[in-house]
Amino acid sequence: MIGITGASGYLGSALAASLASHTLPVVTLGRGDADRALDLGQHTGFRSALEGLSTLVHCAGLAHNRSAPHHYERINHRATMALADAAATAGVKRFIFISTLNVVPAASASGSLSAASLPRPSTAYAESKWLAEQSLEQLLGHSDCDVVICRPGLIYDHQLTGNLATLRHFAGRLPIAFPEKGERGMISRPDLVALLHNLIQRETWGQLPSRNLPVTDGESYSARRIARALGCAAGLSIPAPLWRVGGWCRDRLTGAVSGSTWRAVSGEGWTGAAPVIDGWQPRWTLETLLTDNIEGVSA
Repeated sequence: MIGITGASGYLGSALAASLASHTLPVVTLGRGDADRALDLGQHTGFRSALEGLSTLVHCAGLAHNRSAPHHYERINHRATMALADAAATAGVKRFIFISTLNVVPAASASGSLSAASLPRPSTAYAESKWLAEQSLEQLLGHSDCDVVICRPGLIYDHQLTGNLATLRHFAGRLPIAFPEKGERGMISRPDLVALLHNLIQRETWGQLPSRNLPVTDGESYSARRIARALGCAAGLSIPAPLWRVGGWCRDRLTGAVSGSTWRAVSGEGWTGAAPVIDGWQPRWTLETLLTDNIEGVSA
């Protein structure tokens, strides 16, 4: 059986639906309507929730900019460690951890290096994932539970979340062109789900290029390219410093962390090639997935 944490979230819900459509045995883990109760905030009772599972895909976690640093540490790092320890003792054979490409510096020569060899990230979210990756390698490295770490770039689909929703919100209200700032790797949600399918159904992980997989569609996206893909009109060009000031004002008005809007616009991330994996390759770019018709996009 395949367990999924965060099955009500953006990625987990799509993965759970896809696995179920292929008649694969899926057990959702979490609060509310999940098949089995599992509360990452408690750090207890994990082992009983994992009994009988062969593979665990850990999608749950805090992923936005409004949590305090200690909350990211508690949920994304410490709870992941408690979950991994329970998985190893419960006989789970495979553990797939959904990390983030933000743990990899933009200038890194490789997106598949161990987190231990990468510098500490500058945001609390990325730092919590960076710490979790290292702890997972130490905890499960000599156990019977095999681990693969997926580091997806910014995930896109017709339904937008996170920084993409911020960009869409901003662009839909201002008749100005986005700056030619920011370079980041991205991956479509359908392609990421297909990759997770590939990992789950492989007989062995021995042929993977790395156990730390940077997952992108192989493209590099600036803020202007993203805005165009979202169907935003070109509008009036304004200097980047005015964008920074406008972002700061939006942060104050919405209660977001200061600087978060500008980071969503100008963020620099790792933009290497898509991983080479037998039986999988990305099918989409942001433009080909969204095309010109983005009805149903949630801002």
